[in-house]
Amino acid sequence: MKLLVRKKLVKNSGAALVELALVITFLLTILAVLFELALCFNNYLYLNKAVRESARVASTLELLTVNDPRVIEVFNDRFSYLGSVSSISVTNTDASILTSITSAAGSECAREVQVVGQFTQNFTFTQLVWTSSINIKAKANMRYLLQPLCS
Repeated sequence: MKLLVRKKLVKNSGAALVELALVITFLLTILAVLFELALCFNNYLYLNKAVRESARVASTLELLTVNDPRVIEVFNDRFSYLGSVSSISVTNTDASILTSITSAAGSECAREVQVVGQFTQNFTFTQLVWTSSINIKAKANMRYLLQPLCS
């Protein structure tokens, strides 16, 4: 009787071990991909925050130039957590383009600054099921702080 029970256990334990190995591999891959996507979303939040803060600084500068180094320095300080950034641009929005803001003061009321930041997120495990990298981009527009009041 003991011999029959032992033979039955030995035959089933090998199959269960193989099934466990297959399932664990699949589950660990899914877990790694989810972890990388969560890191990607976290990096997007850092990029968005850095772009917003850079736009705030740019909106307070009187003599703002395109790709102003002062704004780029603020951006790099806020974004140092992620390392290298593939591109950042600082531009003055032309007031004639903005038609939603109208006032007696004219187009001076509609002056804005725009900061755009972009970087590439590289993946390790996600490339097994989806892609090896993704470009993440954030943009912020802010009105200049120093401009006439609009009525």
